[in-house]
Amino acid sequence: MNTAEQPKKGSRLLLIILIIVLALINAGLWIMGSMKDKEQKTIIVQKEAEIVDLKTEFDSLKNEFQMKIQQIAELGGDTTRMGEKMRELEQTALKYQRDARRARAEYKKFVEEIGALKLMLTQKDEEIAQLKAANEQLNNENQGLKQEKVKLTESVNQLTTEKKELDKKVEMASVLRAENFKLAALTKSNKERLNKSKTQIEFKGKDLDRLKINFNIGDNKVAKMETKTLYFRLLEPDGAVLYDLAAGAGTFNSDGNDMYYTAKQDILFDNRKPNVEFVYKKGSDYKKGKHTVEIFCEGANIGSQQFVVK
Repeated sequence: MNTAEQPKKGSRLLLIILIIVLALINAGLWIMGSMKDKEQKTIIVQKEAEIVDLKTEFDSLKNEFQMKIQQIAELGGDTTRMGEKMRELEQTALKYQRDARRARAEYKKFVEEIGALKLMLTQKDEEIAQLKAANEQLNNENQGLKQEKVKLTESVNQLTTEKKELDKKVEMASVLRAENFKLAALTKSNKERLNKSKTQIEFKGKDLDRLKINFNIGDNKVAKMETKTLYFRLLEPDGAVLYDLAAGAGTFNSDGNDMYYTAKQDILFDNRKPNVEFVYKKGSDYKKGKHTVEIFCEGANIGSQQFVVK
């Protein structure tokens, strides 16, 4: 009986040992699993912290990147590629924010892309510096051109002023002059009555059927040699111009103003002191007092003479 009980005790002992071994194995597996889980959690926390740090760095870089884009755009540079890269990285950042347990390979790729973004920022700094230098050069050139334009404008204005002054002098110099006036009264019987006063030209009213005005056009080497129209104006003592359309009167322009004339005559100016003669018949008695004869040509008064009717 003692011999039969010994194998049973050995089997129990073996079973107990097996149970203990299995329990130890399970315990070991649980402990290892717990350690691994803790390690994974630690890794995940670390990765999450790293991603948060990267996100913070990315946000800072993004702000700097956007400032570079704005600077380059204002300087006339191409920002298409930079905009596309920024949108791509923003999508990647959002992707990592939603899932912090990305694989190490993707995490490494994101780190590399951040590095590429830094490199691009450095390159864009160089591009901005080049664009600023080019713009500064253009500004200097434009400033030089503006100064040259101002000088040229001043020169043109000065030349224009000088030309106007010269034209004015030529215009003034080209004005003809009526000289050597001789007035005579023609009676109804066609007799000529000359002035006998030594102080002024005087005529008796009864002798003035017609008024004869004779003068020369003085020498003028500046005036054009061409046909000129002379306008004769006869002013009465009260200043009124004798004006009769039936006798050939009309108006002409002088300094932008319409003026009445008593009679007109075309002459050929050849710079040989041509002689001019007007014979005017009033058709009624002259008023007593001082009358004025005026001769105009090309809007200018080129001579005058007064006489008195007694």
